[in-house]
Order: sequence, then C-alpha cells, then structure tokens
Amino acid sequence: VTTVWLEFRRVLFRSVASLLINYEKLCVCDISDILNISQSATSQHLRKLKDGNVIDNVRDGATIFYFINDDIKHFFENSIKE
Repeated sequence: VTTVWLEFRRVLFRSVASLLINYEKLCVCDISDILNISQSATSQHLRKLKDGNVIDNVRDGATIFYFINDDIKHFFENSIKE
C-alpha cells in the first residue's frame, strides 16, 4: 500500500465522516455524487467504515441510509473542526 493511497483513504474517510455529521444520514448515491466517486467505490469504503463500527445504516424501502454511530460522533465532530 503506497503513501498516496493511504493519504487518499484518510481524506476520503474524513470527507465521508464530515458529510454524515453535516447531513445526519445519506445514501450511497448521495455520497458518491457529492464526492464525485463511483457508487461501487463509495459502497466499499462505507462497508469498511461499517465493519469498523464507525457508521451504521438503516433501510427505508429500497434505500439504505448511512450515519455515524452516536458513540463516536462527538470524536469526529471535534477532529473534523481541527
């Protein structure tokens, strides 16, 4: 894994966290549109964040919305402001 790739993942992680804090919850299509990356890439990153218990999701019909877990939301709010 290259340093550039690790930096990209770090920036993407912070971007997704920031979006979910600002919008409360978003679906994959919204996140991919805002960040201008493919839905499949967005889904893969969201899955990793979900596997790490950073985010969770809720289904509303056919759409799955993602949001930051309440337990760590405060941590992200403080770190994104820095």
